[in-house]
Amino acid sequence: MSDDTQAKPPKGPELPPKPEMPDCCAGGCATCVLMDYADEMAAWRAECARIEAATKVSPDRH
Repeated sequence: MSDDTQAKPPKGPELPPKPEMPDCCAGGCATCVLMDYADEMAAWRAECARIEAATKVSPDRH
């Protein structure tokens, strides 16, 4: 493995696939695919924020 490969920042998590509208019956299901998607997107955003925070260098660390 080269130094160039090691210097790259970590790749972010894969974006959850958006459900197709035929996947949702619009019947108000308790376990709607759109609610699942919202939960997956929230988890994705949290993971992106965690990675971003972990890769930032604080001003007192050079």
